[in-house]
Amino acid sequence: MWEALSTGTGRLDIGAGMRFCNTGISVAFIGGPGPVGFSIGDDWVDPVVALRYRAYFGRDWYGTLFADVGGFGNGSEFTWQGLATVGYRFANSFSVEGGYRILQTDRAEANGSIDIEMSGSIIGARWRF
Repeated sequence: MWEALSTGTGRLDIGAGMRFCNTGISVAFIGGPGPVGFSIGDDWVDPVVALRYRAYFGRDWYGTLFADVGGFGNGSEFTWQGLATVGYRFANSFSVEGGYRILQTDRAEANGSIDIEMSGSIIGARWRF
């Protein structure tokens, strides 16, 4: 990430990177003459470009909005994610954040397609050294 704009109340960063994806599924049928099943999976790497905005609400509270898009037909056809968090800094080197994240990926293959959407709450801690 690169700091593109900074004010006293917030900061905007832009960046680029890669997202590694690994998927798999196993199915087993139990009964009859014995268990029968199969497994399939795939992995790929998507290039992504991103924006992150962090707003400061006083000395220790902050909020972060993060979004990226990628794939561009290189790994997946299209992928994106969005993240919104609120954080509290306990010390210069330690903070906690909680929020919501959504990630979606659409990938076409010779055998079909993979469409993944994951979303939900997120919580984390950060220790800087």
